[in-house]
Amino acid sequence: MGIPKENLDTIKSVGNIIAVASKNNLSLLYKLDKTRNLCEFWSVLREVSRKIVGFDNKERARIKPTALDGLIQLVKTYEEQWKEIRDLLVVYSSMYYSIKSRKEGETNE
Repeated sequence: MGIPKENLDTIKSVGNIIAVASKNNLSLLYKLDKTRNLCEFWSVLREVSRKIVGFDNKERARIKPTALDGLIQLVKTYEEQWKEIRDLLVVYSSMYYSIKSRKEGETNE
């Protein structure tokens, strides 16, 4: 069946959070991609949530922290499809990371 389209906004928002959190720590994105089971997935999300606390005001303004709650509910509802959620998170995180890197590169030129 797959994850309903209505839930993509939550996944996109969390992907954006992961992209911001990966700014100085790209290994976080790689860890998410390499999760083999649900326990590892939760562990990476826990690490992401801890990084939010250290975001500066500019970074905090670009994210929606409550999206993590939506993602938790989504994974709990579709627990058997957690790998699809993980894969979508990796795609959106990578996309947002590359967009932010590109914009920062343009402003530094």
